[in-house]
Amino acid sequence: NGGGLYLNNSSPQRFENIKIKNNHASKNGGGLYLANSNISSAIGLEINGNNSNQFGGGIYSNYSNLNIEGSYITYIIENEATNNGGGVYFKNGELKGDNIHFLLNNSSSDGGAIYIDNGGEVILEETIIQGNIAENDGGAINLNGYNTKLEIQFGEIINNSSETSAILYANNGLVKLQNVLIESNQSESYPSGLLIKN
Repeated sequence: NGGGLYLNNSSPQRFENIKIKNNHASKNGGGLYLANSNISSAIGLEINGNNSNQFGGGIYSNYSNLNIEGSYITYIIENEATNNGGGVYFKNGELKGDNIHFLLNNSSSDGGAIYIDNGGEVILEETIIQGNIAENDGGAINLNGYNTKLEIQFGEIINNSSETSAILYANNGLVKLQNVLIESNQSESYPSGLLIKN
């Protein structure tokens, strides 16, 4: 786990101008692996070109919180997961972030950019989710589990693709999208855009 950086029971107070690039994990978290950890202030990250053989090509997080803030853009770009969450995989914890760009991530299963599992929450503002691919469901985002939540304000979800639900696949979760541009997403079969159930 954690091809680039592995944090377990850790609470660094500040992450600033950190690039995690071209790493590989045989299990989870090709770039960054978080377990029972809390990063309270991250600024200007780049998670680029990482891959994992299981979950979370860029970032894998379980029982952890990651807060990305400030006006600098954080790039989560060109990461790949053999299983769910090409860009990020969050379970039992929160990703909260401003100015995150999820670009050109790939999942061989579900959630090209973002996969939210049981107890996971992703809250984004001024985000761009573009050009991500999932082989199955949720080219941009897959929300699948109990006590899950997705909130996006002032964002763009564009040019993502998957077999079904290119924009969002949501099962047993709370979804709130406000002031979001959704454009030019493509699925191979029905349902093509958003699938929200339960």
